[in-house]
Amino acid sequence: MNAIKVFKLDLLSIKPYLTIKNLIILIGLGTLYGALSKNPAFVLATVQMFAILFSGYPFMVGEESGIDPLYKLFSISPKDVVKGRYLLATVSVIIMLVVGVIMAMLIGLAYPMENLLNSLLLAAPCIGMISLIIIFIEYPIYFKYGYKKGKTLTAVPMLLLAIGAVCSTYFNESLKSILQFLVMNPFMAMAVICIIFIIIIGVSLQLSNKLYARRDF
Repeated sequence: MNAIKVFKLDLLSIKPYLTIKNLIILIGLGTLYGALSKNPAFVLATVQMFAILFSGYPFMVGEESGIDPLYKLFSISPKDVVKGRYLLATVSVIIMLVVGVIMAMLIGLAYPMENLLNSLLLAAPCIGMISLIIIFIEYPIYFKYGYKKGKTLTAVPMLLLAIGAVCSTYFNESLKSILQFLVMNPFMAMAVICIIFIIIIGVSLQLSNKLYARRDF
C-alpha cells in the first residue's frame, strides 16, 4: 500500500531529529513540570508538544528536498501521501502518550501524585485527542501552503486556544457547571468528544486531499 510507503519515508525523514539532545530536553521539561505541578496531565501535555512539533517535520524536509514532485513519478497519489502523513501523526501521538505515561509513573515515585493511575486513565485519551485535533487542524494548512508559509498560519489555532483559555477565566462559574455535568456523565462526555473528534478528522482529511491535489509542483 502506497500510504504505508509514504509513512515509512516520512519516518525516515524525521529520524535525524530524534536525537539524544531532544530526548534530554523532553525528559528534562517533563520532569520539571511534573515535579512542580505534581499533576500527570502536565507531563503528558509536555511530551505531546514534541509529537505536535515532529508531525510537521515531514513537510519541512519534503519542501527542502523537493520530494513532493517525486511522489507523482513513483505513481503515489496525493490521497496516499495525505493518508501516510495522518498515519504518522497518529502513531507519533500514541508513542508519545506511552512515553508520557511511563515518565509520569516514574516521576510519581519521586514526587507522589494524588490518584496517579486514575488521573492518567482520564488525562491520556483526552490529551491524545487534543494533540491529534491540533495536528489535524494544522495539516490542511501545510498541504495547501507548504511548511515555510504554513508555519506562520499554523500558529493561529494555538493562538485561538490561548485566547480561549484566557477568556474562559471570565466564565469560571459556567465552566465549573459544565465540567461538573461532564464528570457526572462520563459516558455522555466521551460520546460528545468522540463525535467532535470524528467530525474534525473527516473535515481535515477532505480538506487536505483537495488542497494537496490542487498544488502545482
